[in-house]
Amino acid sequence: MGKERNRLESVLKQTKGTMKKVMEARKKSVGAKIATGYAALALLVLLIGGTSLYQMYNMQKNTGNIVEKAIPALNQVHDINYYTEHIMALSMQHILNTDSAEKAKLEEQRAQAIRKVADLMKLYRESLDSDTGLEQLSALSDKWNEYMTINSQAIKLSDEGNEQLALEVSQKGIDAFNAMQIDLEALVKHSQEDAEQDGRHSEDAFHASLTIISIIILLVLLIIGLINMVIRKTIINPIKAVTAHLQRIAEGDLTSEDTLIRNEDEIGRLAKTANDTNRTLLAIVSQIRNVSGIIARQGDELVRTVSGTKEGSSQIAVTMEELANAAGSQAESAVEASKAVEDLNKLISDFAGKGEELRLHSDQVRTKGERGRALMESSVAQMGQIAEVVSQSMDTVEELNRKNEGIFRLVGSIRSISEQTHLLAINAAIEAARAGDSGRGFAVVAQEVRKLSEDVQQTVSEITSITQGIQADSREMVEQLREGVLKTEEGGRQILETGSALADINRSVDVMAGTIDNMGGDIRKMAGASETMNEFSQHISALAQQSAAGVEETSASANEQVQATSEVAAGIGQLRSRLVELEESVTRFRI
Repeated sequence: MGKERNRLESVLKQTKGTMKKVMEARKKSVGAKIATGYAALALLVLLIGGTSLYQMYNMQKNTGNIVEKAIPALNQVHDINYYTEHIMALSMQHILNTDSAEKAKLEEQRAQAIRKVADLMKLYRESLDSDTGLEQLSALSDKWNEYMTINSQAIKLSDEGNEQLALEVSQKGIDAFNAMQIDLEALVKHSQEDAEQDGRHSEDAFHASLTIISIIILLVLLIIGLINMVIRKTIINPIKAVTAHLQRIAEGDLTSEDTLIRNEDEIGRLAKTANDTNRTLLAIVSQIRNVSGIIARQGDELVRTVSGTKEGSSQIAVTMEELANAAGSQAESAVEASKAVEDLNKLISDFAGKGEELRLHSDQVRTKGERGRALMESSVAQMGQIAEVVSQSMDTVEELNRKNEGIFRLVGSIRSISEQTHLLAINAAIEAARAGDSGRGFAVVAQEVRKLSEDVQQTVSEITSITQGIQADSREMVEQLREGVLKTEEGGRQILETGSALADINRSVDVMAGTIDNMGGDIRKMAGASETMNEFSQHISALAQQSAAGVEETSASANEQVQATSEVAAGIGQLRSRLVELEESVTRFRI
């Protein structure tokens, strides 16, 4: 029992050490925690098996003592008793028988029985391991020797033919034989006591084994409960916390506080990743809102600039129409002058008046030409501002697109972690299935981890869909802004061409005004040079027609500029619509 108590204390110490390792498993990975739990259970199973084997060995040893020593010893005592009685019977037959041949035969049988008793006593002596048994056997041997001495004397007397004396001597041997029987009974009793003692030892070993195994089973149940508590505290509860945090992120709530998990295993790293994801998404969504506000303000400024440009272009178109009308009137005046030359002498005074009127019209044309040139320069400046604002908007949207690519990389990291978690859940489920009933708790953990990984993958898919929509809208916005820049540059070139045409008109008008002034000085010479004046009138008429054609072309360019400005305004409107859609897509996140 002292050995059993020491073994039980050793089991308790090993169990305490195992539980201490389990409680220190916070810094281990999930696989290490599961392996620690399995190791604790395996250790206890080994202890149960070792204790059972040891007790079985003791029981088998005691049973072997009974089978191999006690029972053979009893058989040997019974055989000794049988052969001694047989010797006594043979001796009586020898004494009573008168046939010498029969006596010789009986003597031979008696000698064999004596040798058998000697062999049995020798074997029995070798099987004894206690002083009491040896003393009883020595007493038996002494009485046996005494009996054999008396018996041998009786046989000798019988051989000499003195049967009566032989019977009297044999009767004395019977008393020694009866005393020997008492010693034989003592040996039988001693063997039975040894057998009973071995039986009690086997029974004690059985009860001790039953007690130790019961205590170890209770310890196994206690350790399983503690392991379940540790797993719930270090694995299941942290997984639930991370799942709730990711669920809030999936619902668009980015205002949640960080999930604090002290574990340094895969679950702790997953919680840290979820916290980093929350902070990153919060920064990205805030920046998207800020950039959207900036783009909206720049879009309003661009709309006002385009509206001013459109009004200037419309004014240019009106001015070009007036110039066209004036050029047409000039051409008609030139034709009338050509006709008047034929009757120059008669209508010299009328010609002078019309020359003055022509000079006034030329001044008006020159004034309107200067005004158109000024408006053209203003349009060129406004077109430059439009191009600069659109370029800034395009740069802002491209920066937004690059940050959106950062979201893609972050989502890829989350997807990789989710896949690793899913593989870990599959491995844990396989190990739990191998463990059978003992792995049911780990199967639940594996199921929770698998569900978590599936929720994370769904969340990643939703974030990917949103970011892809944002990226597509950003690219479309960049293309529209780039098209607006090209149209603005085209409108600027057309306005420059219109300005160049107006400069030509001004120069032509200046030439025409100088010519009219010269006409006023040369009126006295018109009488003698009517033919020359007629040719000069025709030249003026052709020049006026060319001027009218140039003004019409300039007016068409101005109309095209108005149309291009309208297209720019429409593109800005589409840009604002895309900005509204972008703001609506990020408003689902609470920051």
